[in-house]
Amino acid sequence: MVLTSLLQLSELSPASALTGADFQAGNIISDQNFYDASAMSQDQIQSFLDARVGVCQNTLCLNVLRVDTPTKTLSFGTCDTYAGEANESAARVIFKVQRACAISAKVILATLQKEQTLVTRTAPSEAILRKAMGYECPDSASCNPAYFGFFLQVFGAARQLAWYGNSDGSFTSIKIGQQNAVRFHPNTACGSSNVLIQNRATAALYYYTPYQPNSSALENLGGVGDGCSAYGNRNFWVHYTNWFGPTTGPPLDPIGNLEVAAASVNSATFRGWTFDPEIAGPISVHLYLNGQWGGAFEAAVPRPDIAKAYPSYGPNHGFAFSVPLAVGAGAVQACLYAINVGIGSNQLLACKTVTTPTGPPFGTVDSATLTDGIATVSGWVIDPDSPASTTVQVYVNGTRGEIFAADAERADVARAYPGYGSKHGFSAVINVGVGTNTICIDGVNIAGGVDRQVSCATVSSGSGPPIGNIESAKAAAGQAIVSGWGLDPDTTDPIVVHAYVNGKWGGSFTASGVRADVGRAYPGYGDSRGFSMSVPVPGGSSEVCLFGINVGRGFNSSLGCAKVIRPTGTPFGNFESAVTSSTGMTTISGWTIDPDTTSPVNVHVYFNGRWGGSFAANTPRNDVDRAYPAFGAEHGFSIPVTLESGSTQVCVFAISTGAGANQDMGCKTVLK
Repeated sequence: MVLTSLLQLSELSPASALTGADFQAGNIISDQNFYDASAMSQDQIQSFLDARVGVCQNTLCLNVLRVDTPTKTLSFGTCDTYAGEANESAARVIFKVQRACAISAKVILATLQKEQTLVTRTAPSEAILRKAMGYECPDSASCNPAYFGFFLQVFGAARQLAWYGNSDGSFTSIKIGQQNAVRFHPNTACGSSNVLIQNRATAALYYYTPYQPNSSALENLGGVGDGCSAYGNRNFWVHYTNWFGPTTGPPLDPIGNLEVAAASVNSATFRGWTFDPEIAGPISVHLYLNGQWGGAFEAAVPRPDIAKAYPSYGPNHGFAFSVPLAVGAGAVQACLYAINVGIGSNQLLACKTVTTPTGPPFGTVDSATLTDGIATVSGWVIDPDSPASTTVQVYVNGTRGEIFAADAERADVARAYPGYGSKHGFSAVINVGVGTNTICIDGVNIAGGVDRQVSCATVSSGSGPPIGNIESAKAAAGQAIVSGWGLDPDTTDPIVVHAYVNGKWGGSFTASGVRADVGRAYPGYGDSRGFSMSVPVPGGSSEVCLFGINVGRGFNSSLGCAKVIRPTGTPFGNFESAVTSSTGMTTISGWTIDPDTTSPVNVHVYFNGRWGGSFAANTPRNDVDRAYPAFGAEHGFSIPVTLESGSTQVCVFAISTGAGANQDMGCKTVLK
């Protein structure tokens, strides 16, 4: 980072009522303002940049800048992984870094301005953008090119500012709560003075720019001081204050958020967070239901995300509690208040309407089996108006039958619908005739609503080995796609199909694809009888045979065999380029595919006839995927190498994985 930011007179706005006497060397900015992961939304950042830049004269102004960002995890520090995207705006980059590193976007914007005046520049250059935050740009040496570029500057600088404030880190030379000798200028002859560093945010600013403004710099906030003046932390403070208000003194009222308000059959649940800026400990929240007292609860549940967003206050500020509601209470307005401590006032977090469920019964039939003319239909049913067990009415082929109690234990239902308990299972045993029978289950209503059909199932008295057919077999890259259908007369469940290729095991699959035509041809068995399976096959001609695996009476039976001819041969592709960058690194690029496999293949590289290494051609290439969709996208190579000076002949070979020979992809001469 730049240790002494140069003053830009034309970009430093007059501080109007702000005077140098307001600058607190030991409390430049509060921790709450500095470590605020939600200080600004992306839209707020964009609007701010639009207002500050005005009319841009090129495409590099921060209000119009677009960059491709990688997914990146920095090697140390406390930032989360940054999820890269193509064509991101500068505002989105700043917003996402704010969230990943818990460094306020306001801090990032003020730093961009004090380092390179980028927030107000109407025609910035690439040279300015590549060192936007002054990160890895010390006064005593050249900038580190590994961190050139707007994204790396913003992410790297925010990571550094966050890491400076990490109590577990190595940055402990500045003692918080103690006097520290802080210099006025890189020139040691300019001297220093003792400063009582009051918080982690101020310490982080001094680690980033280790100088305080002298009296001369503070006497002329909009201009220059004397030969011993340093302006970095002064300018940061002036920009932040002019744009966003005071850097210190957070509001004293409680802050927080009601995140979840939901009702079950007999209770309401509330979750969120709150704290009072005057204390680090938990505070109370008060609940009112339809204007009536609902109880007091402590916001003391650990919330690491709140600790990350507001580091000075720690994690213990969450709340999560449930209160009873009358069964069938309907819509209830719930209002939660954060209770103030000290100066300030109680704050309404939110009022939300929660509604206890009502309506007709719901549920499902889990299974329907048939044994010797007796059908057993099992499942569960709940009436949303009550946690009590209900009953089910059975219909066979449209004729009303018996009523059964739905009061069997179902722990899975209790987990899925908390508040209703577990006694909602049923198992109906019914005599049915030979052939196909449709059994429907109605849930019997308890309160609001009407009886409603839960589900239907079909059982059939057929028996024997599986039946079915192979309808098509098509060759693809490295495989055969075999389609058809199969069923076992003894079950309505999808059957398992085994594949053999040239008499050898080829895999196991389930015939569960939707085939309405099969369902119509074999009523009672449903539509889930189709298959379209990928079977690995070698190059050339192969015979694929399928067998339906028997359930119950019968035996495994053949569903048929089919011949497929799969492409095979030598790899193909293109050695596209060998380009040397300004840093001296040469990148060898191209793509290759072996028709015997969809997997990436290796390429061998030779330099002037000497071995240069083996590399996997597994870089995604969407253009290759579009041209050869059967093989996928991961067939590109982009190989960085360091070549000797002079002329080097670079030759690339694609290495065959099956039938066929290695493919010479050509040579290129590189002059370095």
